[in-house]
Amino acid sequence: MALHIRKATKAQKPLRLLISGQTASGKTYSSLLLANGMKENAKILVFDTESGRASLKSGKFNFDVVTWDNNEMGKPVSYLDYIEVIKLAEKEGYDVLILDSITPEWEELKDRHSKMTGNSFANWGVIKPLHQKFIDEILNSKIHIICTARSKMEYVLEETVNKFGKTVQTPTLKGLGTQQQNDLPYFMDFIFNIVDRQHNTEAEKDETEIYLNKGYFTINEVVGKNIVNWLNDGEIIQPETKEPLKVVTGNKEEEKIQAGQVANLKIELKDLPELEKQVKQEFNIESFKDVPVSQWTAIKKRITELKKEAA
Repeated sequence: MALHIRKATKAQKPLRLLISGQTASGKTYSSLLLANGMKENAKILVFDTESGRASLKSGKFNFDVVTWDNNEMGKPVSYLDYIEVIKLAEKEGYDVLILDSITPEWEELKDRHSKMTGNSFANWGVIKPLHQKFIDEILNSKIHIICTARSKMEYVLEETVNKFGKTVQTPTLKGLGTQQQNDLPYFMDFIFNIVDRQHNTEAEKDETEIYLNKGYFTINEVVGKNIVNWLNDGEIIQPETKEPLKVVTGNKEEEKIQAGQVANLKIELKDLPELEKQVKQEFNIESFKDVPVSQWTAIKKRITELKKEAA
């Protein structure tokens, strides 16, 4: 193998971005908006695994879709199908490939595993390399790839202030976590979670740091433009973000982090109880829902530091 050294530049790196969200949260629409913002008259290909619903957006966007042969309609989507589509998109010269969604890839492999006989742990040793082939194909592709994934859905209590100035809790359906293999976030440059059906989006991972820890935003063409401009060291347009939730305490208003941020943090620390305990002690808090916005960035930074120390 011949080794070469060259100057590192961001422009040499194609985009790897994940958008997760509950059903009807706007994952497909947001992906198309983002892709169109990345390049004027971008050549976009969509691999639609969601019963052809992407084509319903064809009235507003110009894109191509991958179609099945008639004798393959309705068959389960496998990791091999995704690999074939990625190779096809690159061969045909597309600028952006949208894999909508990648949840069926992992679901199909889990289904295979459930039907295997013998030792379950040993069987995962057979299944996971197949998933890694899918991941490797995404990472090795020379074109921009946007993935969507379904979120696990759960009702959480949102704190709001009613017209009488009283804090009330309202149950709201939120997307919590991604229905895909747990290691997936490590391979993505950006992870945007659409937390509700009002399209409020939170950046879980953002290499540009334009959207990270800035509250909720809405994915649009400007987001795609910002990412490409960042890759090429161009102009960055500052995003419009929504004000944090205000909770009334006595006669004093204090900005608190939003319920979606709390839910995502709980998922991140689910298997790290000692780390969670240490962070709460250091910041003198009993619950993350009591964290003021002014401390949010510091807490996230501290969690990252502790996770690196524990690794």
